[in-house]
Amino acid sequence: MTIAAIIEMGGLLTKEARYFDFTTEKSSDLLAEMDVWNAINKMGYINFQELGINKKNFFKIKEHIKKLREALYGIVEITNNDDREAVVKSCLSGLISHIYIRDYDRFYDINGNDVRLDRKSCLPFGDTFKLLIGIPKTIEFKNRYGSTQSIDLVGFATKIDIDNLLEIAPNSIEMVTKLRYSKSKDAVEVIIQKRFAGMVVDTEITYNRSHPAYNELKSKYEAEMKNYINFSTNKSDHSEGQRFVTIDGKPFKVYAGFSHDDKPTIYLDDETLFTTEVNDVFLDSGERVYVSSNSIFRSESNITALRNAVENNRLQGIRARKKQEYEKVKVKSLSDILGHKNMIGQIKLTMDNGGYGKKRFMHMVVFLSKKIP
Repeated sequence: MTIAAIIEMGGLLTKEARYFDFTTEKSSDLLAEMDVWNAINKMGYINFQELGINKKNFFKIKEHIKKLREALYGIVEITNNDDREAVVKSCLSGLISHIYIRDYDRFYDINGNDVRLDRKSCLPFGDTFKLLIGIPKTIEFKNRYGSTQSIDLVGFATKIDIDNLLEIAPNSIEMVTKLRYSKSKDAVEVIIQKRFAGMVVDTEITYNRSHPAYNELKSKYEAEMKNYINFSTNKSDHSEGQRFVTIDGKPFKVYAGFSHDDKPTIYLDDETLFTTEVNDVFLDSGERVYVSSNSIFRSESNITALRNAVENNRLQGIRARKKQEYEKVKVKSLSDILGHKNMIGQIKLTMDNGGYGKKRFMHMVVFLSKKIP
């Protein structure tokens, strides 16, 4: 009831305030708002400006709770057993139409509309959660030239996992299983995808050498390889240009590239990109083939350069997420630094060839860029 009133009135915090000044909650803005409410109501005197509390909203929320109590009197018994998980599930059941799927720093709803997480959120940006439930809002502002612009945000956010979603919306998750033969593992690759509204929200990949479909899939794979290779080397095809090149026995279709003056380009899957020892790729005519990946919108002249570009793109994403996470930290004293030492200190990143073998390691030391008075 308290959370419903807070949502209705737009929240307790001003633009400058942050939840972590009042609570250690890191999974739900709804619970964080409740913690803020409980904390300030225990104070004898409330300095709204110093605390960063919207005074007008505070008294509106108080009045709204009173009205809710009066409206429910005699209909339901109003109790509270401090079960935070039950409170969240109750709230999420009423917000099930506002599920967002994460893609780096953006979140998409089932209609493909994208929003950004409100910077006030208590959810750690560097966390790996994939789903959240929240309330969308649009903020309008004037840019430096005086023109009106807007940004779509999601606030009052709560991160959820597949199990949560299955509990509150059991019919919303679709399980899809795919099988294929993996040459590098010499096994059946079993891909289990969990989809929400047609979008993949979780993928589990395992390899099974004794899978019943092993012989069938391997034979099918070898037959396809043979057909592709024969097709790509057929002389009649060369009048229109070479159609395929092979890397580690796997064929890749040659496209007219989107860069490098339409040079021939192939798109590598992650398994080939991170496991092959081939570096340069050429057509039978000796012309260089450029390589690209679905991970980045660019092509490179060799596989090593592409692998580095994909890794750099991944690291830039990590840095961007860390930067946004640091922006939520207030540093005013040495104790503040010590309190956030785990976030500020050294971070070890394992560059494990895209998940295909731990071969390279690096360290990244991150320092907070805020000045200490």
